[in-house]
Amino acid sequence: MILPPRNDTTCLGAITEIIRKRVATPEVDRSLAALARELGSTAALRRWIREQRQRDDHGDPSDGPKVAACQPVQRLRVPAQDPNCVERAALYLGVAELIDPGPARHLESEVTPSGLLHTFPVEDGARIVLDPIVGELMSAPGLRNGGGDRQLRFGPVRIALTPEIDRALRVAARAARYVEPRLATQVATVALAAAGVPPALVVPIEHALRERGLTIGLFAAPARVAARVAQSVATPPAQ
Repeated sequence: MILPPRNDTTCLGAITEIIRKRVATPEVDRSLAALARELGSTAALRRWIREQRQRDDHGDPSDGPKVAACQPVQRLRVPAQDPNCVERAALYLGVAELIDPGPARHLESEVTPSGLLHTFPVEDGARIVLDPIVGELMSAPGLRNGGGDRQLRFGPVRIALTPEIDRALRVAARAARYVEPRLATQVATVALAAAGVPPALVVPIEHALRERGLTIGLFAAPARVAARVAQSVATPPAQ
């Protein structure tokens, strides 16, 4: 059962209605129905969504389709091969409803400790984590500089992806996946500190990874969109 969102009701309410309409006509909207048939369970759906690479929404007007009710306007491609957190949450809401309509599901947003916005689905009161998890970076494409060393680059900072850093990033990703979401940044910081990465670089590393479709799992989103839900997240509607 798809319920109204807990907060950010204008934006997430519009996205929820889009998904409801698509679920109501599975014989017309074959993309969601096909995923439901192929995956067969919500557990398999969660795993499949986590395997998709990440591409954040940077507000490009030509990068769509868009949901005009959101401020700033939100991209909504469902399904997509490289979804952001909103697209992951919306996809789960729709396909999970087709697989098993019994649980109560809704969309929700929060401002993370780093001041960024993250949207996620909630199922029977439990948050569903759908962020992509970083894999073997040493074999990932697009991370090689002219000298043949693999690096992450953000501004003037360069971090060579040595086997130690690669291992630390994978440990941080696993830890961020299994702890409470609010602790993801802290556990990633500890894991990377063991490999000599200063705590101040954890969030920049996350952004650098997302440019390549990867993530540690810190629920990062463009900072400019955080303010629009800060008030509603701080004071959710009464139950």
